[in-house]
Amino acid sequence: MVALSEVRKERNALINILKKMNGQKITDASLDSIDKDERVFLRVIVKKYRSNDPSELLKRIDEVPLNLILAQAAIESNWGTSRFAIEGNNLFGIWTYRHQGIKPKKSRPGDNHKVARYPSILDSVRDYIYNLNVGWAYKDFREARTKTKDAVELASYLSKYSEKGQLYIKLVKALSRKLNKQYTIDRSASYVNLFN
Repeated sequence: MVALSEVRKERNALINILKKMNGQKITDASLDSIDKDERVFLRVIVKKYRSNDPSELLKRIDEVPLNLILAQAAIESNWGTSRFAIEGNNLFGIWTYRHQGIKPKKSRPGDNHKVARYPSILDSVRDYIYNLNVGWAYKDFREARTKTKDAVELASYLSKYSEKGQLYIKLVKALSRKLNKQYTIDRSASYVNLFN
């Protein structure tokens, strides 16, 4: 999957640069130990992932298990048939307050959010991964991910993703298990190319 490959490349590049810096904090002075392209890369990463702490960056720049991505996309988009998926390429029900989006038909009084609209499904997947990697609501998810990459276990840390709370977690876990079983049985399945 393209979006996961991009995160993997960022992470690997960061790890290589941090090795050259011998574990130093990312400051203007510590950047002297690396070349110009690496300095530019680090500055972009620090801004994008909202941290200059190397250990925090490593928590934020990491992959999301494919089965978790697939399960949440299926649930949030009703298997790609929801209005938001069709009109806005939004497979994950991601809200926006700043960007042009799609106004939900069943908004409550006082709701000023929209559902984000994306130029492509790939952009939707990128934003979903980024949301889990930097969003305040997913700090525990990122911490747990340092210990496991199991989609079912990590789903336990997504209660803030949906207003459904624990019911949502049960749904994600059940579908993640089913996808894991299917994916294990048939590695040639089209899951890998689903979001490319």
